[in-house]
Amino acid sequence: EAELAIAELQLQRCFIRCSISGIINEVPAKKGLYLAVGDPVATVLNIERVKVIVGIPEADVDAVRKIDRFEVTIEALQNKKINAAKYFLAVAPESQAQVYRLELEAANESGEILPGMFARVEIIKEEFPEALAVPLYAVISRDNKHFLFLEEDNEARLQEVGLGILDGWQIQITEGLVPGQHVIVVGQRSVDTDQRLNVVKTVTSPAEITR
Repeated sequence: EAELAIAELQLQRCFIRCSISGIINEVPAKKGLYLAVGDPVATVLNIERVKVIVGIPEADVDAVRKIDRFEVTIEALQNKKINAAKYFLAVAPESQAQVYRLELEAANESGEILPGMFARVEIIKEEFPEALAVPLYAVISRDNKHFLFLEEDNEARLQEVGLGILDGWQIQITEGLVPGQHVIVVGQRSVDTDQRLNVVKTVTSPAEITR
């Protein structure tokens, strides 16, 4: 009986069990190979939750500290968008480029997202729901001041304005402009104050300008 018990114990030790559930990604142990204590047998991945790693420039670290959730786009999955939560933000840069490591955690129950896929993270540092914005090229700068040409009663009027944040090709106007005023966005560099205008088109949204 003692020999049987020893044999059964040795047989049990022949089975390798993993402490987590997942997918076998690699099996470095091959048939006939002698393994020492600590040698890897297999790599098991649990991808029900994935980590997204982002490099944050020094200038954006303070804003990222205040954000807990992010929208992530996975380009390899036809630009699929997922929500991710902040997991870790480094307190020191990882390179001379002054880039700080941001780690996000996201659910991946379907297993579609695979390790190594590239992701694009949208970071909204600040929102201005009632902001006024115009195309950047509509702004005329002279002597460190900024102006827009407005259309009033078919005449051009030069208006000094204050500038805010730049978002793509649009720039925020912080002062000098109120809703409902007409900004000249085409031909504004060829007109003078009080010049009569021939308005050929009026648009109400930025998307109409590019049509």
